[in-house]
Amino acid sequence: MDTAVTSITWQLQALQDEAERTVWGSQNNGFRLLDGLDKKCAEIANLVSEFHPIQKRVVGFDKPANIYLVTELYAAGGHRNLLQQMVESLPNERHIALFTRPHTPDSFSFQHLKDLGVFVVAPNKISDLLARVLWLREKLCSLAAHRIFYLHHPDDAVASVSLLSCTSNLPCHRYFVRHSDI
Repeated sequence: MDTAVTSITWQLQALQDEAERTVWGSQNNGFRLLDGLDKKCAEIANLVSEFHPIQKRVVGFDKPANIYLVTELYAAGGHRNLLQQMVESLPNERHIALFTRPHTPDSFSFQHLKDLGVFVVAPNKISDLLARVLWLREKLCSLAAHRIFYLHHPDDAVASVSLLSCTSNLPCHRYFVRHSDI
């Protein structure tokens, strides 16, 4: 494996580990201070951009399309309810959920969204973090979305690095959605 790829892979894993420790290691008080992680995400995003330039291949849709960037959904979670309400409020548009973590077609997340008429896409379950970043960047930049809604979890380094490395290539409206289940 190339030295640059190895370096990015290790840095991305260290970032993911730190994000998980920061988010899940603190008290459940509804607030997370991710001091320094944004800078590390940006540094890794720059390395990813140098290593793998974005390919412009736009896939269009017959109706305005909304992309929902999602880490995962739980049966009793706020993201599930919020996403369902968003989809139901825009019945004449296309809806695509891009998961940042691997899911199987028989998982709760896939089934729930498919039942709502959402096209669900997830990375291969054997993909490492860097492969998922590259996959997600390509999807975000190639799907001609009208809107992108960021619904990822705060410990999702794949989502953060992917978004930071391709935001300038996303001409659509972007919405960062944060909520609390508390």
